[in-house]
Amino acid sequence: MNDPAAHLADTATTAHQLNQVAQPLGYAITYRAGTNIDGSRTDQTFTVHRVDEPVASGPAFYSAADLKAHLEELAALPAWHADLPTIAALDLRGWDHLGPVVVVHAEQPPTVGHRTPQP
Repeated sequence: MNDPAAHLADTATTAHQLNQVAQPLGYAITYRAGTNIDGSRTDQTFTVHRVDEPVASGPAFYSAADLKAHLEELAALPAWHADLPTIAALDLRGWDHLGPVVVVHAEQPPTVGHRTPQP
């Protein structure tokens, strides 16, 4: 039998580590860890949320490796800086790994606020 608390702790630690990579890219990671009634580990889900999106939902990944690959793809996309009024309008509670500026890596500029390409 697996320990459900340990499964949850492992998933939370992984999500925290991936948040340190995701947030400077303009994204955050949330997680869910599932267990069976007998305590055996069943799954873990990591969901990606974009800092400038008003609804906290995004693509889900069922392994840390798949999520890491997605973050690498995001890192290769153009980076867009937020202007100060945009930053002031965003609810950034819990976004503690953003870095000195708010940047979103995306193919097209975000639709919220004024953005300029990062050099």
